[in-house]
Parts: sequence; structure tokens; C-alpha cells
Amino acid sequence: MKANEVKPLFKEFDFEGNRKYWVYYPISRKRPTTTPEPAVSPTPTPTQTVTPTPTVTPTQTPSATPTPTPTPSAAVWSPSQMTNLQDWWRADTGVSLTGSDVDSWEGYNGNVISPLNTSKKASYDAADTDWNGEPSITINPTNETNGTIEVGYTTESLSSGISDKTFYMVCKIDNLQNEKGLFLMKADDPDTSRMAILTRTTGTPNSLYGFNYAILPGTSYTTLNTDNTNGSYLFVAMSYSTSGDMNWYSSNSSTLGSPTKTLTGASTTFVADEMEIGSYVGAIKPSSKFSVVEVISVDNTIATGTELTNLQNYLNTRYGI
Repeated sequence: MKANEVKPLFKEFDFEGNRKYWVYYPISRKRPTTTPEPAVSPTPTPTQTVTPTPTVTPTQTPSATPTPTPTPSAAVWSPSQMTNLQDWWRADTGVSLTGSDVDSWEGYNGNVISPLNTSKKASYDAADTDWNGEPSITINPTNETNGTIEVGYTTESLSSGISDKTFYMVCKIDNLQNEKGLFLMKADDPDTSRMAILTRTTGTPNSLYGFNYAILPGTSYTTLNTDNTNGSYLFVAMSYSTSGDMNWYSSNSSTLGSPTKTLTGASTTFVADEMEIGSYVGAIKPSSKFSVVEVISVDNTIATGTELTNLQNYLNTRYGI
């Protein structure tokens, strides 16, 4: 049987009685060709995207950021660092007041500047615009005549023996007058030995003079400079050396520079153990009107090199001079 044929179909017919004959009728036909239905793929189960469970990283407590060790800043220089400092007075500290009257002025090392005349005292300005807003003390005489000292201050016992000595003062002249004292260094014994700085308006107008008495006999006044007027700032110093040299320094700024005047051959036994502000021969020669912000006393000759540079920079920064 061919592949496309079907089995014979048999029919039963009844002839001649019940005799049956089988007649074979071959039926040839092809099976209908059927297009096989495409295989149906099973419907896939939808794929579920499995979100992976995130790995939980244990929370770590952040370690504290270490505090950096600060780099120490360079120490701010001040006159307290000067070699062989005896004392240092600055108008913003150590000042005792009654109202605005200055009763006393204590230095860095405890030495006290006191009034020469307790009924006539200097006045205090806590924020002087002439001094970059810093405090100042004003020597303000109202009726100064020779022989009568209205305003002046002194300190004693600054030395224990013969030594090099330098006094510095930073001030501003408010009323330039003739033969009026600004600054004095003297011996307690004998009382007449002294170095001083004073103002003059006669002879050489608008001048500062250095004065010495009984230290270098035969010499009294020596001109320091002649460019001072009312309102002039002054950085002045007097220096005595046990070798017999006396030096006066005067500047209208914070730059002190070289000695304005030098005298040699002075006494080698002068002991400067007293300082006065606002006179130059005690009650005999009183003061001009001026304000002062700093006074320094050292058992040494004048500052040089780095120390002088530091001092000048300090004054310039603080007071703008």
C-alpha cells in the first residue's frame, strides 16, 4: 500500500437468496494534504526579574577627624623682649586714675612713675586719635613758669650701680615752648648730674636740644634737630655709656637711626637711677605740653641690628608713625 492510499472499502450485497458476495471496489484517493498546525510552544512562564537583595554593608561609625595641631604663630615682639630691660611703660596698662587724672603709672617690671606735683596731674585719653586710637598720657601745663613745675612725673631707684643706660620716649609735641623739658635721666647722688631733652623757640627756633649738666663739664646745650612744630611726633632716646660717651637720638618717625648728637669724654661714674617726664632740671625748668605713649629704660647702650628693627617696626605698627 502506497503511502497516500487508504484501505479498500467493502460493501455487502445480497444476490440469489442470502448468498452474499463480497465485491471489492478499490477506491483510490489521496489523503488530503493537511498543513500541519504549527507546534504551539508552551506559553512561557513570565520571567520574573529578581531584584537581588542588596548587600547591606555594616554601618561604620566614621572615625573622628583628628584635630590638626596648630602651628604656633611667631610671638608678637614687644619692648619686654629688649636686652637688659629695666622697665617699660605703655599708656594702656598700669595707669591708676582719678577721673581722667593720672595718679601713677606702673611699668612692666613694677617700677612706678609718680607725680612731681600731686595737685597738678597729667590727663588720660583712652582712645587718642592722634595715636592711632591707642591710649595716651598728656602733660598739660597751664601756667608753667621757671621755678614752678605744674605737671611732671618721676621714677626712682632704676639702677643698682654704674651701668650703661638708655631711656627711650615716644611722644608728640602739642605746644612747643622755649626751654621746656621733655625727658630727663639723672643721678640721685649727686642730684645735679643729668642728661635731658628739651624744646627751644629762641636762638634756634623749633629745635630740640640735648642737655647735660655735671657729666661733661663745660658743655650744656647741644642742638639735636630743628624741624619740630606743634603736632610733631618724636621718638627720642638718651644713652649713656660707662666708657664716657653720651648720645642723643631724635626722630620724627619710628625710625631712630644714628645718634643725632654724640659727646665723648663724660664722667665714667655717672649712675642714672632716676627718670623724669616733663622737666629737665626738676622744678627749675618745667615742661612743654606734649602727649606720651611709651617709655623704656634698659641697662644697655642703644639698641642696634635686629633689636632696633623690631622696636621701630613695633612702634610703626602700633601708632602709625
